[in-house]
Amino acid sequence: MNEMDENLKDRLTIDENKLILDGEPIIEVPDKNSQTSSIHIARIGKSRQVYLGTGTCCDGFVATGAIADEGREYRKGEKGTFHQTYSFPFNVYDTIPVIMNEKSKHTGYLGILATGSGCSGAGVRVITGPSYEREITDIVSTNHYEDLRKTEFDITSVLPKLRIEENEIYLDFHTILTEKDFTKVGDDSPKTLSHMPGLSKDITSWLIMGGVDVAKTIEHNKGSIEIRRYA
Repeated sequence: MNEMDENLKDRLTIDENKLILDGEPIIEVPDKNSQTSSIHIARIGKSRQVYLGTGTCCDGFVATGAIADEGREYRKGEKGTFHQTYSFPFNVYDTIPVIMNEKSKHTGYLGILATGSGCSGAGVRVITGPSYEREITDIVSTNHYEDLRKTEFDITSVLPKLRIEENEIYLDFHTILTEKDFTKVGDDSPKTLSHMPGLSKDITSWLIMGGVDVAKTIEHNKGSIEIRRYA
């Protein structure tokens, strides 16, 4: 992020299927089904590219778009623009853009990494390539995810998140608090997750085997910001 973006995070909010900037909707996930279009996370990366993770029941999307630079607008005075959606067989609770390595047939191409869960499945998946030649790779399959959740960590209701460190990328499991544990502030209540020590898995080697250039991905995501419905 450049200097003009220092306060961008404070100006952004999520309202159902809309990303809000300075109180005005700028990007809307174009789906009439509220169960698949409701936004969980907005990640803003290089050149103000936007990645929105959605879904509240069985499956969801990563919707991509962009926010106009300060003092500029898109057509018709818009401050944000929608690009496209990528479908995932789970509710998307976190997403990051990734750079593909030589194991992928789309080497150097920008891919979409997402994690989530729902009644249709769970896990970590990367999608890359143009719309007519999509390459889909399970980094953590539904069965593997369930094995991690039940066997290795012995936890029930969890919300997965991706964490980027200096040289690694982790899958964190956050326990989901009940409604009575949420701290309510006004009508749009921020919901707090509990991340217990040890409920993390280093997925760096799995990402490399799945075609992700981890070093370039970490560099690409430096300075990105995220807005979450769940804090």
